[in-house]
Amino acid sequence: MKKRQAGPAGSWPPDEAWTLPEAVSLGTGRTRVHLQPVVQGRDFLVLITGGQAHVGAVAVCDGRGGLDHVRSHSGTVQLDGHKEGPLAAEAAEILAVASGRTCAAAVGIHQNQATAEEIHDIVANVRQGLDLMATFFRAGGAHED
Repeated sequence: MKKRQAGPAGSWPPDEAWTLPEAVSLGTGRTRVHLQPVVQGRDFLVLITGGQAHVGAVAVCDGRGGLDHVRSHSGTVQLDGHKEGPLAAEAAEILAVASGRTCAAAVGIHQNQATAEEIHDIVANVRQGLDLMATFFRAGGAHED
């Protein structure tokens, strides 16, 4: 996975430079999803979309204190009529723990009349993208060498 330079403009602390993985798209047709990491100072967001992009749910996790800290310092908001909340929470937690940074995940995936199989494939594609990004962070990608 390629990396992209983040900061120093807007980072905290101001002289810290670090990298994010490039955006990734996985799947085909109605099961295609896109994961786009975005620098937010020393932290980051990941935008996860598919089909008709929108914001259905947002989750945030503070990854600076390990898994127990993440679980006690996290939150999710899901809009009425949407089902992306659990996936947003999963994404924020996975990436916060892997990167050691605060991560917000905004998820909006919509396919009209999606079948159970399509939903399964969409979720599997998102999880594959999260695994690629988490692997990047665990390999040291979050800090500039």
